[in-house]
Amino acid sequence: MIRFLEKPRSEDVFSPWVNAGILVLEPEVLSFIPEDVPYDFGREVLPSLLASGASVYGYRMTEGLWWADSPEDLERMRQSASAGRLSL
Repeated sequence: MIRFLEKPRSEDVFSPWVNAGILVLEPEVLSFIPEDVPYDFGREVLPSLLASGASVYGYRMTEGLWWADSPEDLERMRQSASAGRLSL
């Protein structure tokens, strides 16, 4: 990966790919996170890793992606599961 931008504005989008929020990290990544302050992986940790020259890799999912960011999303997932349309 050479570039990462969390939740870009429409005019800043440079790729059709999105961050699914599942991370697997080496322990050394913890050194990029300051103690006792909130720190965001998408907006701070991953861009800092890239800026330092660290190797960052992604997995291009072909599986279905389901999310539940709201009560409406959760209900949609429940209905899909009940109808047998929810598959991973």
